[in-house]
Amino acid sequence: MRKFRLPTFVFLTIFFGIVQFLNISIFGVKPNFVLTALVVFSFFISDFWEGFFLSAMGAFLLKFSSEPQKEIFAVFVIGMVFSAINKYLPWRPLVGNVIILACSTLIYYAVSYPFAIWSLVFAKELVYNLILGTVLFLILNHLNFKKK
Repeated sequence: MRKFRLPTFVFLTIFFGIVQFLNISIFGVKPNFVLTALVVFSFFISDFWEGFFLSAMGAFLLKFSSEPQKEIFAVFVIGMVFSAINKYLPWRPLVGNVIILACSTLIYYAVSYPFAIWSLVFAKELVYNLILGTVLFLILNHLNFKKK
């Protein structure tokens, strides 16, 4: 499965971008599917350029406009940063995934909607992102999409 890793991640990034575009909400809150997928993929990619490509594609899928927005830039930067640092984390990959997902959601809200961090919406989205990310991580790990 390792040779299909990048094409699979490209397909999944496009899929999650479409799902995000459809505004699917769970009890009135939309999970950040693309951000969650990029963070999870960062545990399985081994090349900086793969992380760059997936982060850029995820940001492009979220909103293509002539004017950059801080939310889209935040998704791109978060994807890039966590792709670069996850190999230095002292925890097991699953624990690191949960911690990085929580941090990425917090950072995204701090940059995009700092006033909403103390809201129930943030708490719900955090829980949804953690559940979605953990399930996706376990599936990819089970399918042996580990780094080279």
